[in-house]
Amino acid sequence: SNDQFTRRSVGWNDRPFFDIFSLRMAPSDINVSTVCNYIYTKPKALEEPVNSKFHDGSAVFSADEQEVFITKSGIIEDGFTTKGTNYLQLYYSRIVRGEWTIPELLPFNGDQFSIAHPAISPDGKYLYFSSDMPGGYGGMDLYRVERIQNRWGEIINLGPLINTEGNEVFPTCDHTGRLFFASDGQIGLGGLDIYF
Repeated sequence: SNDQFTRRSVGWNDRPFFDIFSLRMAPSDINVSTVCNYIYTKPKALEEPVNSKFHDGSAVFSADEQEVFITKSGIIEDGFTTKGTNYLQLYYSRIVRGEWTIPELLPFNGDQFSIAHPAISPDGKYLYFSSDMPGGYGGMDLYRVERIQNRWGEIINLGPLINTEGNEVFPTCDHTGRLFFASDGQIGLGGLDIYF
């Protein structure tokens, strides 16, 4: 029923929907908490239109913090796809005149597979993501798409040295451009180990 959405919890486990929060490194003279030797401000939820009444996240901000790429549930008119599954899709928003724009669906999403877990290269030229789109090596694979003058190029699977029959998920780029990701298909300790 729609009641499960108005109270902002997921019907099958009665847990709240995910939202995106931001926090900043803070000077030590304000009310903060210390985590891993870094000092941060209190987390603050991003307002609409970035956060919606459904799942929002994971997300990645551009280096200049003027753009955000967001994983959202692929909601259509009845709230679900024809198979009763919410596919994940990537959306894009940017700051215009101090406000976030309404998130736009990126053009390479599909309605029969998920695209999720965005990561952006430090120069903003490449967007990485996980997807179970057809033609992969199995499970969720990592892909890259190049941004060319605010248009998106061809989607490229990162290939069998990275992708396996298992799942490669949660990519992220550090400031040098190294790509980190989790995999349950590589030889490791088990579950989702981290690789780069």
